[in-house]
Amino acid sequence: DFINILLKDFSPERMLEKTADQHIFIAMENGKILGTGALENRGTSSELHYYCVAMFVLPEEHGKGIGSIILKAVEEKARELGSVTLQLRAARGAHAFYRKAGYGCPNGEEYDVYGNLLMEKLL
Repeated sequence: DFINILLKDFSPERMLEKTADQHIFIAMENGKILGTGALENRGTSSELHYYCVAMFVLPEEHGKGIGSIILKAVEEKARELGSVTLQLRAARGAHAFYRKAGYGCPNGEEYDVYGNLLMEKLL
């Protein structure tokens, strides 16, 4: 079941392991996590290939600019590390959000096996 796979992949233990490979950004208010995002190099140390992963904002916090703040932080870190592009996989409900932030589909609309749209932005 897909939900159980996600729960396992985003467990506190697994998230701690990921900190070795990812730059993780968390938006919090009064000790409550409102949203997350991370930057991950899926290439090598000599050939960088950065992805924005684990972008999530609580549904009740949508429309407050939290996702935009996290995404900008991820993009700034990618630039700082020498990346000229940033890729991501956008869930169905997030296509407009990413398009507004400057992401597009340079190779036409391609979807992964989960129905996420592959998108990219020049930084």
